[in-house]
Amino acid sequence: MSRFQNLQTLLFQAVDLQDADERRRFIETACAGYAALRAELEELLAYDAESSGRVETLADRLVPISASLDESARVARPGARLGGYELIREIGKGGLGAVFLAERAGEGLRHRVAIKVIRGFPTSDVLERFRRERDLLASLRHPNIARFFDGGTTSEGQPYLVMEHVEGVVLNTWLAQRQPSVATRLRLFQALCSAVQHAHRQLIIHRDIKPANVLVRDDGDPVLLDFGIGKVLADGVEAGDGTAVHPLTPAYASPEQLQGRAATTQSDVYGLGLLLYEILSGQPLRQANGRTASVSVSRTAAGSASWMRRDAKLLRGDLDNIVRKCLSEQPERRYASVEALDADIQAWFEGRPVKAAPDAWHYRLRKLVGRHPVAVGATITVVVVLSILSARLAIERDNALLAQEQSRLDAEAENQSAAFMVELLKQASPDRSLGREISVQTLMTKASALLDEQTFSRPAIKSRLERALGEINLALGQVPASEAVLESAVRRLEQLPAPTVSDRIELASSLRQRCRARITAGRLVDARDDCQRATEIMVAVLPPDDPSLGEAWMTQAVAEVNIGLFDEAEENLRTAARISPAWARTLN
Repeated sequence: MSRFQNLQTLLFQAVDLQDADERRRFIETACAGYAALRAELEELLAYDAESSGRVETLADRLVPISASLDESARVARPGARLGGYELIREIGKGGLGAVFLAERAGEGLRHRVAIKVIRGFPTSDVLERFRRERDLLASLRHPNIARFFDGGTTSEGQPYLVMEHVEGVVLNTWLAQRQPSVATRLRLFQALCSAVQHAHRQLIIHRDIKPANVLVRDDGDPVLLDFGIGKVLADGVEAGDGTAVHPLTPAYASPEQLQGRAATTQSDVYGLGLLLYEILSGQPLRQANGRTASVSVSRTAAGSASWMRRDAKLLRGDLDNIVRKCLSEQPERRYASVEALDADIQAWFEGRPVKAAPDAWHYRLRKLVGRHPVAVGATITVVVVLSILSARLAIERDNALLAQEQSRLDAEAENQSAAFMVELLKQASPDRSLGREISVQTLMTKASALLDEQTFSRPAIKSRLERALGEINLALGQVPASEAVLESAVRRLEQLPAPTVSDRIELASSLRQRCRARITAGRLVDARDDCQRATEIMVAVLPPDDPSLGEAWMTQAVAEVNIGLFDEAEENLRTAARISPAWARTLN
């Protein structure tokens, strides 16, 4: 579409707005970031206001539309007939024409459709292309695309399109009413991506993807409207001589469309990016006041409706990057296809790296530990990694205590722990269980009860056993039970009036184990606090070059990556690498 045609489309839309404030808001939104375009539009509107023969004067500068407006009012009205359809009522209106609910006239069964009456009387060449496009549009068969049934021209030559009438709610209204989760919103978006992919395979681009063109049925299935006024492609670029007038909603148009350059499949990728931004953040990128919001969808969502604020943290990182890639100013920097965009959304669901993300160490680390709690497999990865990092209690103690004292304490702990295990195994004996087989989960319940009954010479011994039970419960998927027993272990050690070095190391180990449980439970901020406290304890009691400190800093870095503290995580990972060169590979 040329710059001239953009002005023409904007003028059509502006002159329909009689209220001055409404027209001003439209101009601010439509021309946001394009001062020259706004100046030209305002000049034409001012010229129009000063002219006594408004439409005739504008005709000298644009195209004859007076007859079109009058004929639209006369031909397209309730009760009128177009082809075999009777118009019932107007259900939508825009600068390019009106949409009517209609039904097949003269049939016993009511077949309702939506008829879009296009404003204007095109030339014979344009009409021929319109017929060719109509035939191609009729080939679109997709559950998320409003079906194209028919099309033609009135006896006066005015084009109209007959489309499926979709019973549904406009997307933004549906979002406000249902307040769906991020996952539900992304699945809806993937359905729309599938619809656009189907059209692109038929060499058709939509050109006007926006919330108003999406209806959501009662079952949550979205339907994309107005494919019937899209454009046919030739080798990926719009075909034809560019003389036809096409729809344009400036607030949802790509930069190349606003600049009058040819629209391509990447233009639809940009439109989908704007749509995804609004679906996730609750606000349009181009605001009604003419300003452009932050490109960070998570930041915008944090200041949006309360039900969207609750999910703002989930949008950080990958989803922010996906939206940014869609909204690149240069088409070649966007996704090469809608399929590629959809693949990145699916990668987000599965916890895999997305193509839109920068190739940085902290991103690879985040994927390694499964940063996204919505992906089921992510928590398993976190448990495995942190289990490896926290399984060195004996090494930590050996470095912290004198050998003789450590040997005595170890012997004491081992003897009392062994006695506890013997008593626990007796609970599972056939004599006490009456021959019934006891599950591991039942045995853990018995272990907790037995632990409450027994006394130990030092609180750290009981806490050590509680930590072991917490780890086993976590492995069994009993997260609440794991958190409860670990909370007891930590609280007991924190209450010691004069903790020994061994007690403090046991507290650090219990905190790191509780960190694992909290990550699995999705309490990521609390988990990071536990890891940070554990590191502080280790730093205080161990030599600065102790390898166990490297593990402690690494554990804390993992917890910080989980909540998006990438700068802090990188600094701590570098500290770990200085202490233990093995961690340096993570930085490469």
